[in-house]
Amino acid sequence: MEMRARFFVIGLSFLGLLLVINLVRTRRLKEEFAILWLLTAASLVLLPVFVDVVDAIAYAVGIEYPPAFVFLIALLGVIFILFQFSVSISRY
Repeated sequence: MEMRARFFVIGLSFLGLLLVINLVRTRRLKEEFAILWLLTAASLVLLPVFVDVVDAIAYAVGIEYPPAFVFLIALLGVIFILFQFSVSISRY
């Protein structure tokens, strides 16, 4: 990934992280939901920094196209967030 693209993705991810923190601070997002969102936003900030490590992990797992590994991790993150919502909704 080109350095310009890395800085762009890091900047957008950092803005997302600040948005989640601001929503928790203003009590528009409950803390129980914020944990996964904060982890997701933090991983989005760190992902472009360690893109070479992500590529190495993808090849070690047997995935030939590293962006597919990133999409797999993103899909798993969304599934965990949906699972958290399902558990929360089931309590009521």
